[in-house]
Amino acid sequence: MKKLIQILCSFLLVFATVIFIQKESLAIVYTIDAPLSGFQVVPTNPSTALGSITGTFDDVSNVLTFQLTFTGLLSPTTAASLNSPAPRGVNTPATISFAAFPVGLFSGSYSNTYTLTNAQKVEMVGGLWYIVVMTNASTAGEIRGQLAEGTLPVELSSFVSNIYKNNVVLNWSTTKEINNAGFDVERKLFSSTQWAKVANVAGNGNSNEIKNYT
Repeated sequence: MKKLIQILCSFLLVFATVIFIQKESLAIVYTIDAPLSGFQVVPTNPSTALGSITGTFDDVSNVLTFQLTFTGLLSPTTAASLNSPAPRGVNTPATISFAAFPVGLFSGSYSNTYTLTNAQKVEMVGGLWYIVVMTNASTAGEIRGQLAEGTLPVELSSFVSNIYKNNVVLNWSTTKEINNAGFDVERKLFSSTQWAKVANVAGNGNSNEIKNYT
């Protein structure tokens, strides 16, 4: 009987540990902050309108959350989209056309959330995504911004999580950093949609060498 109780206690301990692990996940969330202008449109247009896209990208869930603002357009809006794969100076068809984007405006804002595929994430991190706002005067786009120029100031080469009992150890490496102040590490319960910041790991500012983080 004593041995049976010990076995049952061991099973319950393992079960409790598994349940605890399943109810938590961790991610690195990057900040998005990119400008839009007529100068970036191909071919360049004379519009003096300005815009910006701000938000976050979760490297684990591939969720892109953003807000687009624009002001001073020469003619009213007709559509907006994220296009890829294209470096600066190259045009490509829309990859994600913004649903319910407000039309007929000279100034305004728009926000949404999209989940990218792994292939799309690689393109975006590689600087091959741009956002464009189309108007009646310019169907090719009145203002445009290269997303990765204001997004992901870090090129991530690896990201590994190791679970030991109730602990999770994150290890990641970067090959390039631009004005990188650091990384926010967030956690959420499996049943929740809310993320909570649990740590900040300082970055290396500007670097073209491999940097390792834990």
